[in-house]
Amino acid sequence: MSTKKTLVALTTAAVLLTGCSDDDDRKVDSKPALTKIAIGEQYYPIGFKEQVQNNLQFFADMVAVDFYNQLPVDTMNVYFHDTYVVDNNANTTAIALYLNILTEMERSGDSVARRRLSEALFKLEEAGRFGGLFLSDYEYENRYLVSPKDDSKRNAGKVTVGDNGQILSSLAALAGAYWQHEDAELAELAQRAHRLILATVPGWHKLYDVEENDSGLLRQGWDYQTNDYLPALADNQATNQRLGALWAVLLSGGEIPAQAFTGMTTWGTQIATDGGESLTSLVTPNGGFADAMVPGLWFDEAQLITDFSPFENFAGLHVEYAAEYGIPLLSDSFDKFGKATVYGLDSVSQSYYQHGDSNQTAIGAPYASALYGLLAPMDAVDQLSQLQTQLPAIANAAGWYSLYEYQYDEQSDSVSYLTGSKMSSLHQALFSASFFADSLRNDVEHYIVNALGADAWNDVVQLYATFGIDGLCSVEDGCQRTDR
Repeated sequence: MSTKKTLVALTTAAVLLTGCSDDDDRKVDSKPALTKIAIGEQYYPIGFKEQVQNNLQFFADMVAVDFYNQLPVDTMNVYFHDTYVVDNNANTTAIALYLNILTEMERSGDSVARRRLSEALFKLEEAGRFGGLFLSDYEYENRYLVSPKDDSKRNAGKVTVGDNGQILSSLAALAGAYWQHEDAELAELAQRAHRLILATVPGWHKLYDVEENDSGLLRQGWDYQTNDYLPALADNQATNQRLGALWAVLLSGGEIPAQAFTGMTTWGTQIATDGGESLTSLVTPNGGFADAMVPGLWFDEAQLITDFSPFENFAGLHVEYAAEYGIPLLSDSFDKFGKATVYGLDSVSQSYYQHGDSNQTAIGAPYASALYGLLAPMDAVDQLSQLQTQLPAIANAAGWYSLYEYQYDEQSDSVSYLTGSKMSSLHQALFSASFFADSLRNDVEHYIVNALGADAWNDVVQLYATFGIDGLCSVEDGCQRTDR
């Protein structure tokens, strides 16, 4: 490729499932609206406030938050820069993170956010669940969350360990924020979140107490389409499954053993440096960045994990690849036609080493670069700022698009960048939460210590102390479990 390039910016326009209540006494009043989504000033990086605020606006009423349901929709298409077409589905983790955004709004003095917190909790309390565990996705029907009717949706009817680990972490942050608060109304919000967390205990037992469970691991989840367990075990520690296993152990009172967490495999690979050294990097299922990093929103894993260098080396490889093409870090996103697509680096992909499956394409996701801020806040902001300077069209009135694609034209020796028209509430929630992760972590710890007991937090510390690479992947040998 020639070093002489012309930069062109392009944008495309293109257990039992418990049901809902019929009680009309708790119907949600749709007024007043939330039109300005603002959090505490301390969370806005210097020189990057406008960009963070822009992404938060995704969660304003009549943007991605439906004014009738008052919860965020799953995805949104943007046309003519500020005309939105939304779906009728909901991602449960995005809803849970929306609760955290509302918490930070309430803390900054927004009285409407306080009311919305109560209404959003009511939706979760009335949602269909599996032994208290939430479905990964729902559909809106008469202001309630119901199981999706579209069976073609990837997670339709599925209850997963990983997603519930994220949802419970967000609920724990809400509970911790207001635990025994002097304001009785806020203290009751904490208790409601606490009750939702405790209600998942039967579900965790159902995912563990299955016949011939000699692995000590949880089942990956439950599928209502097949009316059976998902076929795999929750056995990959370099994903959000570690959050689910962590909560299952903490909440079970010792009936689900620590093995559910410690028995998972953490895959790694050896990377040769230019200086002849060999570094160990984490390996995720498809090489995506977010798989490894999202749990760090709620737990300060850099402090809890004894040797965090495999995460740092993993991030370094992602940053190096992204810098080569001038894109955000690779992670799950959409293709230019709006289809949900997996992206990741082959060098840190378990599916690549085991099956030769490549998901490496020069298409990055801004939310992944925001998550990089959990490791290197200033570097992440610099990267995001450069991206917006390079392609101002990455942003619209509702935030940043989920897709950022590098394109090179050999004939004209020019580079262009493409953004899709699709936006995801989960991606936007992860982007926004990256900037107040310290608050989430403090609130989660506060909840565990005060609601579950100091011994429970000691269990968290001890479980994380066992985290380490215990399986290595290579092109020659695939992925093989090793002894630590």
